Amino acid sequence: MAVLQNNLILLLMAYSTNGQRPLHPDLPNPRIVVIGMSGAGKSSLANALLGCDPRGHECLFQVCPGTDSCTKETTYGMGPWLGSGQNFTVVDTPGFGDSDGEDDELIEEMMDILANVIEHADTMLLVIKGTETRFGEGLQNMLKRMTLMFGQSWWKYLVVGVSFWAYDESSIEDRICEPDYPEYCRDESWYAGEINQQLNEKFGVERNFTFVFTDSYSQTGSHLNDPFEQEHWQEETGILWDITTSRPDSFGFMTINDFMDENAKQRAEIKWLNDVITNNISAIHKHFDELEENLKSTIPSVGSIIAWLPTGPDPEQHHVDPIPIPNGWQRCDGSIVSEPLSPFYGLSTPNINGEEYFIRGGRDDKSSMTQDDLVGGHSHTVTDTGHTHTASASSHSHSIYSADWNKQADETNDSNKPKMDYDGGCFETQASPCHHKDTGNASPSVSVSKHSTGIQVDPYDSIETRPKNMAAVYIIRIY
Repeated sequence: MAVLQNNLILLLMAYSTNGQRPLHPDLPNPRIVVIGMSGAGKSSLANALLGCDPRGHECLFQVCPGTDSCTKETTYGMGPWLGSGQNFTVVDTPGFGDSDGEDDELIEEMMDILANVIEHADTMLLVIKGTETRFGEGLQNMLKRMTLMFGQSWWKYLVVGVSFWAYDESSIEDRICEPDYPEYCRDESWYAGEINQQLNEKFGVERNFTFVFTDSYSQTGSHLNDPFEQEHWQEETGILWDITTSRPDSFGFMTINDFMDENAKQRAEIKWLNDVITNNISAIHKHFDELEENLKSTIPSVGSIIAWLPTGPDPEQHHVDPIPIPNGWQRCDGSIVSEPLSPFYGLSTPNINGEEYFIRGGRDDKSSMTQDDLVGGHSHTVTDTGHTHTASASSHSHSIYSADWNKQADETNDSNKPKMDYDGGCFETQASPCHHKDTGNASPSVSVSKHSTGIQVDPYDSIETRPKNMAAVYIIRIY
């Protein structure tokens, strides 16, 4: 029989189980599970990987012409790789999305066989027709179901097998990319990029998947004599074999009991997490309440006035744009408070900035009152320990014109006569004639010695008295 000649064993499994793993012959490793839509060429590829003519009637997996799937059950076979290599196991799954509408039943049956018979896979081979560049709704639904059943980890074992990708010389030449027209390029790199992008975008996976362009019909009829087709078949299937046999671990399928155990475990973990989250949320709320109270204690209360530098700390270089005034604050420039939330609504802010006031302490009933410039009464006391003044001049004399008697008492005795008419203006009252008299010589001496008191006043050219200061914009919290 042809089956025996090809050293193949086909086990058709179509039964239900109660979740226990049944007895079955040991299946060789590695194990490849072929999945895909109806008409994608899964069965043909599975046959070719076992070294069988995809269109031959002696092959294990049934192939039907048309788009509907012949495979209605999950079947598997084992034999040498490409008919002459190491033994392996290949699984052919039902085609999803055909006109029969049996996807739910097919998935249930497939999961039973994978979990209870196949047990694990080294590669999940997703077969896509090379003539299709977009993921239809059926393919998307199938992959979403796979993810729901297998979990996100199954993507790590996925390899994309591209079918209907001919490698005869004419087809190869048609796919050659011309540098001047990159937009018309449709080679292997372009196709892999298109499909990889859709897998990442539609299913939220960030992986660069491996692609193998395995045209199973290169292994049938006259195609076997085409060296180009045979060379590429060996090259592409070699990539598939290498990645399948080099994995450090395999993907394990779960039985119904496994699902139930895992579900119970996850429920327990979820409950534990809920408890942890609830406790943490309570603790977080308490912490936030404490932070809020602490924050309130650090925020100035309504009516507080603080100094603010809206253009930065450098008065020479305003290297920052003016910072917007914080919410709840207003400049102390005499402007009207227009915020209805403020208890100062309708009142004017103190014009500290415009009048350039300093701020000092005061009682509650004196707050916001202003005062004009004022110098308080005071006295200055200077102590002088004593000093002398000395002056000197040369010796000299004075001649005085004086009378010996009172000329006004002579015989004429004319009281109406001006005094200047008397002898040379001699107006002495003595009754004697006028004559010159010398006073004698005198030598006065005066000296002045400088004494420093240690007091010095240097006046500033200013209209005000002030200490050293720095200008800042005062703002008041209004709500």
